[in-house]
Amino acid sequence: MEPAFEYKGEANPEEVEAEILDKAGNRTLEESQELMAESTSLLEKRQRDGEKRICHADTVDDINTAKGTNSRGEKVEMQRFQEGGVGYAKINGGEMIMTSDIHGGKDNLTVPLKEFLERVAKGENVYFSCSGDITNEGNDKLGSLEALLAAQQKYPDRVFITPGNADRRGTSLFVGLVPEISQKYLPAETFEDIEKETESILKRLWQEQKEQVEKELEGKPDDQKLKKRLEKINEFATKKEGRRMDYDMIFGAVLMQAARHAGAEPFDAKQFATRQIYFDFKDLLGIEGKSTVLENSLGRALISATRKIKNPERKIGNPEEIKRVFELWRGVDKVLNKLPTMQIIDTPQGRMMVSHTQPAKIDSLSPYVYNPVDQQEALWHRYNPEIEGINEGKGHHTGYGPDVVAKFATRNKIALAQFGHTHANRQEVLESDGHKVMRLELATSHRDKKNGPHYARVNLNRLDEVTGHPENVIEQVKI
Repeated sequence: MEPAFEYKGEANPEEVEAEILDKAGNRTLEESQELMAESTSLLEKRQRDGEKRICHADTVDDINTAKGTNSRGEKVEMQRFQEGGVGYAKINGGEMIMTSDIHGGKDNLTVPLKEFLERVAKGENVYFSCSGDITNEGNDKLGSLEALLAAQQKYPDRVFITPGNADRRGTSLFVGLVPEISQKYLPAETFEDIEKETESILKRLWQEQKEQVEKELEGKPDDQKLKKRLEKINEFATKKEGRRMDYDMIFGAVLMQAARHAGAEPFDAKQFATRQIYFDFKDLLGIEGKSTVLENSLGRALISATRKIKNPERKIGNPEEIKRVFELWRGVDKVLNKLPTMQIIDTPQGRMMVSHTQPAKIDSLSPYVYNPVDQQEALWHRYNPEIEGINEGKGHHTGYGPDVVAKFATRNKIALAQFGHTHANRQEVLESDGHKVMRLELATSHRDKKNGPHYARVNLNRLDEVTGHPENVIEQVKI
């Protein structure tokens, strides 16, 4: 096979590193918006290139890689494209630096990404992959995403980015990214106005929940489930530091409403599943039954996201600045939801699959293709991996576990399947019907508390040895 991509060393690698690593998290609001727009444009081109190439494929072997036209007008075999939630690439060996589960920890991401940039600058045949959970938790969520997107802009055929469940629509708004960019870009007094409104809603929410559960406990004083709910309520009501899902969620709702009242454009109702997001976060916080406070804050914010505003005079803080920050988030949301949830990478020595979590029990690739936004998540059940999913036709998980990976790998001739999500660094060989596949799981963040953050170097030139002699193929590197 002819080399799919060919690169020469960079004339000034220091400038490249500065643009990708040093600027990450340090851009102006306008510069960050520009990066999101450029990245969206790149992904939209890949989607145009991939139109009708994957949706009719039962297996990866059936993907249509028939010749297309390159930027010079020449007829060439298609090397990289995307359709819906599936990305496809054909590369000519080399080495893949693999990461996952950054969780806003840009410092950990910088180590493997810097190695990649230095080696590309030397002209080495090296690639980079991140398989999800980039933008929640951590102290530099936006910077982590910017570093990856800037690297993909510089080396579009060498960088693979796959989102995680914490990066998709809903979570990208409500799990910490908005407070971070708001504090970064809003005037201090406007940020404080939103924060005060957020804390006021939270105080009412947890008081409401506490009163409901305490009333139920009067009639069922020994009910352990109710006691556990009360413990969780008290935990959220008093927690002021660390990860606060309730704060992030309500902050996002307050900012969303304020931005819409300031004139920000509504979302397409078909691509913004208000009920799904509402009930997901209600479950996540352990809120059962009716909550008037949550409906009046989060519920109304989600509805206002897709409908015409009736009382535009209601405002919080500086409307124009709020609108600008919200538009940046819309740019982040757009690019995250255009990234493929599954990457298939073919090499002369074997085939890789990259995803955030394991594939669902689906016989063909078509449910992964259309439409990852309408499906919510094509390759994972969003928050409860221990619960078997439903709605197989929509692409949700109907089961987790090694047998699912092994069967999917057998059907699609996959030699190495790389995932994140578990917050563990480990690898194991799985088998189904005589076919063996290496399952590699990575956590390049603080989330692997036992072993610490890792990334991996995968020798693609020896990928055919991965299940027999993994020591020749995979090197896990501790950060």
